[in-house]
Parts: sequence; C-alpha cells; structure tokens
Amino acid sequence: MFLVMLCAITTVSAQPEVQEMYARGQEHFKARRWDDAIREYTEVIRRRPDVSGVYHSRALCYYNMKVSEPKLTYQQQADLTANLKPGEVQPKSQNSLNAIADFTKAIELQPGAASYASYYWRGQTYKWENDLEPAILDLEKFIQLYPNYESDPNFSGAMIHLTKAGNEYASALSTRGFYEIVMLSYSTIKGDARTPQEIKRDEEDERRINNLFKKAVRFYKPVNPGTFAARARAYLQLKDLAAAISDFKEAVKQNPKDPSLANELASAYKKNNQFDLAIAEYSRVLAMPDTYSSIKIEKNNAHYRRAEVYFDQNRLGEALADLNSVITNVPTYYVAYFLRGKVYAKQKKKELARADFIKAAETNGLRKVVQIELDVLDGKVKPNPQAAKTDNPATRPASAAVNATEPAVAFVSKPPAPEPFESQFRKEMQAAMGQNDPSWYRGVAFLNLAAGLQKSGRQEKEIGDLLANKLLEMAYIDFFVVYKYILVNKNFKLSMKMSEQLLGGLTREMRKKITETSSAEVQAYLNKTPAPKIAEIFKPGYGWGKTVSSNIK
Repeated sequence: MFLVMLCAITTVSAQPEVQEMYARGQEHFKARRWDDAIREYTEVIRRRPDVSGVYHSRALCYYNMKVSEPKLTYQQQADLTANLKPGEVQPKSQNSLNAIADFTKAIELQPGAASYASYYWRGQTYKWENDLEPAILDLEKFIQLYPNYESDPNFSGAMIHLTKAGNEYASALSTRGFYEIVMLSYSTIKGDARTPQEIKRDEEDERRINNLFKKAVRFYKPVNPGTFAARARAYLQLKDLAAAISDFKEAVKQNPKDPSLANELASAYKKNNQFDLAIAEYSRVLAMPDTYSSIKIEKNNAHYRRAEVYFDQNRLGEALADLNSVITNVPTYYVAYFLRGKVYAKQKKKELARADFIKAAETNGLRKVVQIELDVLDGKVKPNPQAAKTDNPATRPASAAVNATEPAVAFVSKPPAPEPFESQFRKEMQAAMGQNDPSWYRGVAFLNLAAGLQKSGRQEKEIGDLLANKLLEMAYIDFFVVYKYILVNKNFKLSMKMSEQLLGGLTREMRKKITETSSAEVQAYLNKTPAPKIAEIFKPGYGWGKTVSSNIK
C-alpha cells in the first residue's frame, strides 16, 4: 500500500526555477515515480537546505520505496536475526535509513507542533523495521502534538498502531526477562559457592532483568484480558503487588470464565497477604464447570494453593481436605504429599507424615526440604518455619532477587543437566548460531541431550524434568524447533508420561498454540486440503515473543 498524501509547505523560494523543481517533484510524487521525485527534491534541498517540508516530502518517497520492497522469506528473516545479541535489532534497509534521516532533519528544522506528520511517518518507518521502541516514542509524540488526529483520515489509526506496537514490544521485553531468569538460575543455583566475581555478575544480571520488566510496564497498553494479565506478571516481577492485583482484577473482570486468570489473581492476593480474597478466588475456580479438559489442571492448582493458605492460617482440616482431593486426582503431585506431610506433622500423626515425606522425596527437587522435615520429625533439629518452605510446583525462584511468576509462566528453574551432557549441549547450541539453518542444529542439540540422558540410566522422571527445562529454554530462543523437530518428531520416541512432562514444562499459552496447530494439521488431513505451513506459523529462528503473534491460516 503506497502513501499518496502530500505535505503542505511554505513557498520554497522566490526563485521560479526552484519552485518549478519542487512542483515537478510533487507531480512525480502523485504519480508514484519515487526516484524521479527524489531527484527533484534533492536538487531543491541543494539550493534551499533550510526548508523542512522538502525533507519531509523526500522522506515520504523513501518510506514508500521501503513499503514496496519485496518481502523477505522467513529463512532470510531468520538469517538476519540468528546472530543478533539481546536487545539488538536487525539492520535496516537503505530506504528506511534515508527516510529516518530526512524525517529527523525535517523535525530539526521545524520543531514542535508543525512536525507532527514527520513524527508519525518516522514512527511508521521504525515499525516497518520492527524497531519498536523508537516507533512507540514517535507515535506518542505525534499524538501529543496533534490531539485532533482521530478526525483526520490520514492519521485516525494512530492509537491502534501505538497500542499494537506497545503491547508487542512490552511482550518481547517480558519474554526476554523471563528467559533471562531461566538462564540466571543456572548460575545462582550454586548459591554461596559462587565467587565474588560471579555474585557481582549475577547481581548486575538481576538489575538488567529488573530494568526489562520496568520498560515492559512502561510500554504495555492493555486492551484485553491477555494484555492486562501480561502487564500484571511484569508488575509481579517488580514486586508491585497492588498494581499486579489491579491488572489481574481487570483481566478477570473481562474474562471471568478463565480459571488460569482467576488462579493468578488469587496467587497475587496470597502474595499480598490478602488471604480471604485469595481463598474466595480459588473457591470460585473450584466451582467452575468442567467445560474442557485443561480446567482440571487449574482446579488441582487451586486446591493446592488454597490448601497452602489454609495451612498458613492453621486451618488444618480444610487444608487436608484440599490436599486429599489433589492427590486423588493427580497421584504424582509430589508437593501435595510434602504439604500433607507437614499437616500431619502438625497434627502429631508422625507415621502418616513420614510416609508422605518419603513419597515427596521421589522427586529430586524436594529431597533437601524433605530431609529437613524428617529431621524435625525425629527430633534431630528444632522446627524452623522458613527452612522447609516449598516453591511453586510450577515455578521455582532463580535467585533471592528475581522470581518467576506463578502459575502461568511455568519456568522449571532446576540445575543444568549433569556433566558432560550440559557442556556438550551448550557447545552444540553455540555452534548452531553460525550455521545456515540454526533451527535444525538446535533441534539436533536437544535430541543429542535427550539420547545421552536416556542412555545414562537415570530415572524417567528426572530425565523428563531436565528436558522440560531445556524445552522451555528452547521455546524462548526458537519455537519452530520445539514444534517441528521435537514434539512432532516421529523418530524421537517418548513415553506418554515424558511427553506430558515436556508439554507441562511449557507455558499455558505455548501449549495452547501447539494444540491449535496440531488441530489445524489434522483438520487439513481430514479435509484433504493442503497442510498449514509450519514455518509460517512458527518462523524458524524466532522465539516465543514472535511466535505468539503469528496466525494459523
């Protein structure tokens, strides 16, 4: 789509020949002869370099040339972005660079309200290049300078553009922040064994992660339950519980039938010590009808979380009832056994407590806290209310200063895979960056890790936990790999239990996207129509921040 709007400017010069040059440029512009228009405008600028409107007109030519450039293939886009460092944007086309330079010059020559159109179109140029932060700032400046934009047909969609760009950029910042939390957990898991240099580096990383969420909150422009909930999760990372609760409440108000949103609101209430409100919200989830299968997962989470609140309030009978329900529904819900063991211990039912603690110790992540509770039970140490506090079963803290949200962002921040598997995996992931098809090599790195762990003699549960963590990490780097080379790879043999562990390690939104895509493939097969192109749904080389906004066609 080409821009055909002309910028009204003052008289270029008293010289008739300069006026004629500009008039010819305008005629070329109307006819979309961009090169010819640029030539005339350039000559006018050579003679009169102090006129803002001519720079603006030439910039519009470059902008339209950018818009008409052939679209890059997904592989070309992936090649451009494969080796970018965090925070970098892909190189801009020369047409965009020229347009940005001319719009900027126009603003410099005529600052203030008169340059509102230059801010708008410079913002659009940045948007075309997916350089969203300056695009957002320019669109915000445009709206500030031109408050009557809604009545102007050329600019009436400015707020729509701003909202879309703001939410997309904020989502990308949050995605990067959550990914960095996972990566930081590999270092902070060493705890006090870290060197002073490592501690300093980790603290710098934590500050950088915190700044990512601050920027996300700044740029989010919520308009629906998803974006309100997304901003709420960013507020949780900043420990702004009041703001998080406010956004979760709005998300739930707009979609009261979503149990995951209700659970997140309840968890925020719980964090803010608003226990009665938390219990009420968990109870509302439990009263929802079982309209689809995944609601059972949310109900089990609500039972467990409500039991935690009851336990903290010493309402042991009610906590026990909730935990019994969870364990009946999900016999492998190990943290429920652990908490039930603590309930029994408070009730002085030592043998029942011991049995539950031993059951909870079947999973590696609970063994240390289980041993503490067993030592207390046997009178070897005095009880410490904080010593054996369990983490969220879906999410574990990366460090004391940075925590993953609960329960929608299912980070499994566990130790890295045992050596030498972890070193080999990291080496292969690094090598993939320099390949023509990094997605394929990333898939190979994951499958090599899986094969090594399966041959190591470790328990299937432990292998599943380790691979689920790696799968989530992969999802934030290159989601195409997760779907194409891992989850639907017929040569990658997985038991049903391990498949569930891998899927369970992904976020709810990721699982939903995978389900939608699989359904679309099956439907195409049944209808004997062409299968959807997976590379158009999950673009190779793009992580979840890009995948989440793609469409299934």
